Parts: sequence; C-alpha cells; structure tokens
Amino acid sequence: MDHKTFFLKYWEKEGPATRKVIVRIPQDRSDYQADPKARTAREIAWLMVREETALVEGLEKGTFE
Repeated sequence: MDHKTFFLKYWEKEGPATRKVIVRIPQDRSDYQADPKARTAREIAWLMVREETALVEGLEKGTFE
C-alpha cells in the first residue's frame, strides 16, 4: 500500500470520529479553557478541522505547502 492510499484510508475513518468530537462541544461552553494559557475548545476544534483540510488538500495535490 502506498502512502497516499494509507493516509486516505486513515482519514476516511478519522473524519467521522473528528466530527463526533466537535459536535459534542456545547455551544454555550465552547470558550472553555482547561488552563488560562490553553486554547479554547472552539480554537482546538477549529485547529482539528484545518489540519484535516490541509492533509486532504496536500494528498489531492501531491504536495504540502
């Protein structure tokens, strides 16, 4: 199995799991921080979405920028 096939298979499984985590963040508590220096739940969720988007785009293009 080549790298592209491996990662696509992995992300097909991880995408739904990530969505389940993000959906479970209560809207009224999305500004929660475990520590004052930590990111908020909303910021962490957005980071997860952006990382997955960047990975998928990189795999589609064949290069990561």
